Amino acid sequence: MAKSYWLKKILLFFTCTTVFLLVVQWGYAQQIDKATGGGAISADNFNSGTYTSLSGPVITESSAGQVSEGFIDFKAPNGYEWDTGGINPSVNVTLAPGSNGNTHLEIVFVSRTSSQIRFEVTSSSDSGPRRPGRATFSGFRIRPTKGTLPNTGFIQNTGSSLPSGTTNYGDITMVAGSPSKIRVETQANGSGTVVPDQNLTAGSSLTVYSISRDQNNNFLQNIAADSWTIINATEGVTAADVTPAGDNKSATFSSTDTGTGNIQATKSGLASTASGTITVRAASPSSIAINTQPSATATAG
Repeated sequence: MAKSYWLKKILLFFTCTTVFLLVVQWGYAQQIDKATGGGAISADNFNSGTYTSLSGPVITESSAGQVSEGFIDFKAPNGYEWDTGGINPSVNVTLAPGSNGNTHLEIVFVSRTSSQIRFEVTSSSDSGPRRPGRATFSGFRIRPTKGTLPNTGFIQNTGSSLPSGTTNYGDITMVAGSPSKIRVETQANGSGTVVPDQNLTAGSSLTVYSISRDQNNNFLQNIAADSWTIINATEGVTAADVTPAGDNKSATFSSTDTGTGNIQATKSGLASTASGTITVRAASPSSIAINTQPSATATAG
C-alpha cells in the first residue's frame, strides 16, 4: 500500500513537471496584445486601394524562452491582403517590463507577400542571462480584397514560433463606406431590393422606402429623402399619386387612374435609383347597373 501511494505521488510530480516544461518550452504563457487599428476599415478602401496602418501586435514573455527559435508568419485573414510596397514591416525587441539587464531574444524581418508577413526568431531569451523579452511589431498595412459585407476576420500565426491555430493577433473588420446612392426599396432595414416592375390595381396602395447605400451597395440606413416624385408618368398617373410619410423615409403610391410610372426618391449629393415601372390597371367591375329600362311595348328581335 505504502509503495503504491508513493509511486502515484512520484508519477504525479513528474507529470506536472513535464506539463510545466512543455508550456514554458512552447510559449503558451506569453502575453499577446493584439494589433489595433483594423476594427473599422471602410469598404471604400477596396475601391480606392487604400491601406490601413495597424499598431502592433506586441508579444511579451513572462519568463525567458517562451518565444522559441523559428518563424513567425502573420497571415492576413480571408478578404484582406498585406501591403507589399513601401517600407518593410519591422520589430523592436526590448527587455520585458519588470526585468533587469538585457535579453538575448532576437527577431528579424524576413519577407512579405500579400497574404503573409514573415519574421524569424534567431535567438531565444533562454540563452545567456535568461531575461524575458518583449517584441513590438510595426509597419503592418492591410486593405480589403472585396467590398461587400460581411468581411471580418483576424490575424493568425502559421509559423513554428509563437502560438498558432486560432490565436488572435488582431481583429480586422470592414464597415460600410460613405453614402453613394439612394434607392427606392421594398424594406426599411436594408434587407429588401429595389422595388421591381409590377402591376397595381387602381385604388390599391404600395409603400416603398428610401435606402442609402455605399458604392458597393452595402446598407447604411433608411434615410429621409429630400423629395419623392413620379418619373416617366403616362396616362392618368401623376406625381400627386405618391404621398411621402411625415419623416420622408417612406412613401405610399396609389392612383385611381390607369397608367405607368417609376417612384423616385432624391437626396442631395447621392445618385438616385428609382423603382421599377409600376403599371396601374383598371379594377374589375363589382356590379352591372342598367340605367335605362326597355319600353313596355318593346318586342324582342
